[in-house]
Amino acid sequence: MMRTAIGLLLALLIGASVGFAREYELYSVPISSDSPRTLDELGYDDGEFEGWCTSPNWSDEEQVGFIMPDGGPWYITTVKMWIAGTGEHHVIFREACNGVSNPPCGIIDESLSFTPGYPAPPDRWIEIDVSGLGLVLEAGEEIFVGVAFDGIDDGLGLDESEPDGHSWGLFEGSWEDDTHIWGVDAGIRLGISDEPPTPTTETTWSSIKGLFE
Repeated sequence: MMRTAIGLLLALLIGASVGFAREYELYSVPISSDSPRTLDELGYDDGEFEGWCTSPNWSDEEQVGFIMPDGGPWYITTVKMWIAGTGEHHVIFREACNGVSNPPCGIIDESLSFTPGYPAPPDRWIEIDVSGLGLVLEAGEEIFVGVAFDGIDDGLGLDESEPDGHSWGLFEGSWEDDTHIWGVDAGIRLGISDEPPTPTTETTWSSIKGLFE
């Protein structure tokens, strides 16, 4: 069953580019994850997914913005996605030029590939080790993490329960606010640690931001 989000009207009012209504698939019954969030894992889903999305009906790329908690410095260790697909995908880190409440900006890194290994609908977490990138962020710094779709047999989980995150979808060439306009949070989580992986070559967020200035 398909769902057309009622946020289409709001999207039109803010000038988003839409040629047709964005749609995503609903599960016959919500699917619960057996992996609750931990203190060292950032995410906005509640562990139960009501639907899932793919390209082109929903978006060509999904991004979730994260704000580093107090403490740190924080080493970015893993990315988890509630995702399906038999083709190769890439973890895409993007800059939060104007904060995570605004659309993602330039690509920081998309070198890490992974293959979920099964066709949609998504029904499990796929965990990707990203510690080798050596990304280090300070408390309060922001970053986007996401994935692009091939639109063949892939899909990413969507949580409709009290969305309060920073999910964005690239639809028809424009970023749309999935959380606050369409009422969903994407199934992407970010693993962090206050201890460096071993071995590591640190790339501080300040030095990365300098590449875009």
